[in-house]
Amino acid sequence: MLQTAIDLFRHHAGVFLSVTLLVVAPLAVLVDGVWGGDFHNGSHGHEKGAAASVSVILASLVIPAFVTSMHAVIVRDMGNGIAPDARRALREAGPRLPAALGAVALYTTGVLVGFLLIIIPGIWLAIRWYFAAQSAVLDGSSPREALQRSDALVRDRWWEVFGCVIASGILFGGAGALVGLALDHIYSGLVYVILHALVEAVTASLTALFGTLLFFSLRVRPVATRTR
Repeated sequence: MLQTAIDLFRHHAGVFLSVTLLVVAPLAVLVDGVWGGDFHNGSHGHEKGAAASVSVILASLVIPAFVTSMHAVIVRDMGNGIAPDARRALREAGPRLPAALGAVALYTTGVLVGFLLIIIPGIWLAIRWYFAAQSAVLDGSSPREALQRSDALVRDRWWEVFGCVIASGILFGGAGALVGLALDHIYSGLVYVILHALVEAVTASLTALFGTLLFFSLRVRPVATRTR
């Protein structure tokens, strides 16, 4: 499935990057570039404090929720024989973005509380609720219902989903982190912000695409095959 996600992204990179940069680029420019100081001297222009905190919050909530929502619509359309289209994805996902954001916010809060307790509950919830954004958009669920639907989908398949999530994190997140380290040697603020936004967009897009493919894969399997 990792290869499928990469192949889909490669063949339709224009569409996937368009909808992802629509979210990532303004945040990278306004929060990291202007407010955080990256435009001044590349990666060495960071101003610690509020800008860094806001950047982390946006990267944890807004970007995953919005990017996943639009990718979910694109993958659904492709499964129905509809050519991927950025404007259609935005139009279809738009009304469900608040619900997706609420679902991701509940997901993040629950996982953080779980980690603060004894770590293991946080890991467990991170996998059980992993498909909350997809459910909020494609099933028309409320944020709370989206968590419940994701929980039901992962039930009896926790270890499989866990393995898939770890594999995608190592591949996509690890590659993005390595490129990010290379960007730390760029002193041109403008070049750094542009490349940083592009790397973040590619990583976010591939992660959302893989998660959505896994979501549909679990949904189409007969219940009997998911019971152990």
